[in-house]
Amino acid sequence: MKWDQALRENKLINQASLEKAFSTYKTKNGKETGYGYGQFVVNADQNEKIVYHGGSWPGYQTFILHCVDAQTMIAILSNNERTDIEKLADQLALIILSWQ
Repeated sequence: MKWDQALRENKLINQASLEKAFSTYKTKNGKETGYGYGQFVVNADQNEKIVYHGGSWPGYQTFILHCVDAQTMIAILSNNERTDIEKLADQLALIILSWQ
């Protein structure tokens, strides 16, 4: 949470870099890639910009999801590699966004 807050308050990187990190990269021919600077970028059903990335190693997995416009972040750390934590993060995001 502190890391996410520091990102949003421009304590880690400046606003221009954050906007690039939270935006999809375009190829030279203008095609959207759905990938920003190290993170996937999509627009959700409620027109919410979602930025996310996950990772895994035998025995654990991680997933972080930013609801950019709602200023909400979900981080899941799991020592169970069989659980679909991306689906769990999506379900949590839908619940949180429905409250706002």
